[in-house]
Amino acid sequence: MSDVLAEACRAYSPGEVSVGAVLVCSSGAVLSAAHNLIQSLHEPTAHAEILCVRHAAAADSN
Repeated sequence: MSDVLAEACRAYSPGEVSVGAVLVCSSGAVLSAAHNLIQSLHEPTAHAEILCVRHAAAADSN
């Protein structure tokens, strides 16, 4: 939970809605973490949850 709060704090600084997301596997290892970037990227789909899944998928394909 502290990872999610840290991501939310990262979103708050540049004026984003302070939402964070962390994707973990069944063992509890963090696979990906992200925060909202909707305002910064001018991208309506840049929600924390979507970015988190995208990052995990990109890492998995490498």
